[in-house]
Amino acid sequence: MIRFDIADRKGLEITLLTTLLTLQDMGTANNTPSAESPVPSTPVQAEAAPPLPPRPAPKTGVDRVAEMHAMRYEPNEVTVDEEGSVENYGEYAEGLLAVCYIRCPVSH
Repeated sequence: MIRFDIADRKGLEITLLTTLLTLQDMGTANNTPSAESPVPSTPVQAEAAPPLPPRPAPKTGVDRVAEMHAMRYEPNEVTVDEEGSVENYGEYAEGLLAVCYIRCPVSH
């Protein structure tokens, strides 16, 4: 409290003590068993967490190129990086053209 320039130190102290006592009262009230609830005679066994599913295999080839371009969100750009081969980028670009050829309306 010495590190901070506080105008009303006594008010801050009373507020902090009231907060701590309230939290302590809430903690003891939640942990005290009531007369209505029976106390279990055997301790409750916690179930073990299920094992995590295995990680999927990393994508390679054209799938990896498509994943990298999807993360960049450059729908009309094909950027060749160091990762992957030129053939993979060519297949990706060819796939984009094939999709556009099928889905895009033809304007004459």
